[in-house]
Amino acid sequence: MTKLFNDVAYQVVRLSDNLFSTGGITPYFYKRGKVWKSTSALKLHFKYFIHRTFPYDNCNVVKSVRCGDKIITTTYDARKWMDNPE
Repeated sequence: MTKLFNDVAYQVVRLSDNLFSTGGITPYFYKRGKVWKSTSALKLHFKYFIHRTFPYDNCNVVKSVRCGDKIITTTYDARKWMDNPE
């Protein structure tokens, strides 16, 4: 996972190859991808695709939370997360 800039970070990972989304209107997938710093930032990105083809059907949202020296990750199906974020 990419270095966290905040106590909470979100990334979108493609299940077929474990690559991360770059975000944007045409997301690409690389070993390092975009880190969204809040639920609302990722939700805004997903909102762009409401009336377009959703590029994250085969993806998960990975939430990383820093707790002291540990990082706790939780994974969500991207489509379900878009419909009902946390």
